[in-house]
Amino acid sequence: MYVGYTAVWQQQYYSAAPTLPVTVEITSVTLPMAFYILMFLIVNTTELLFKNSSTGFWQIGDALPVPTWVSLLSKIGAMTGVAS
Repeated sequence: MYVGYTAVWQQQYYSAAPTLPVTVEITSVTLPMAFYILMFLIVNTTELLFKNSSTGFWQIGDALPVPTWVSLLSKIGAMTGVAS
């Protein structure tokens, strides 16, 4: 991100800005995007959790010797890892 920023930043093009962007300006852009990121994670987690029933894999998954809570916990753990 820094390399892209320094490659694009030209003071003559952005002469209205007296200084480089600071943390306050960057977080003011990212905080409103948190809603969309949260919605993206909720939709993808729901899709991941219920993919077995929509594809018909539940018949194979139920025959496996692994308990149901293990596969459910691994899916939730994967989405938690994506979120952090």
